[in-house]
Amino acid sequence: MSKPITAITVLMLMEDGELSLDDPIAKYLPELAGLKTADGKTPRITTRHLLTHTSGLGEATDEESKTVRTLSDLIPAFASKPLAFEAGSK
Repeated sequence: MSKPITAITVLMLMEDGELSLDDPIAKYLPELAGLKTADGKTPRITTRHLLTHTSGLGEATDEESKTVRTLSDLIPAFASKPLAFEAGSK
């Protein structure tokens, strides 16, 4: 149930004017500003892409997950990989 609760929380923040679904994720997670697609392009991933699972972000490997203690520990795992597909295309 964590995904629906997270989505509701994000939408409540949107209603309060704290964020926009069209904001780039790098605004909130600057570590992801350097993401690239497999062909080297710089994507524009938005909050909407994250909520609809269309961002193209990969997953952490089992090895990467073993040392994770907090959610912020996963950010380097996402930032180090190219996108699986162009944001919004799938």
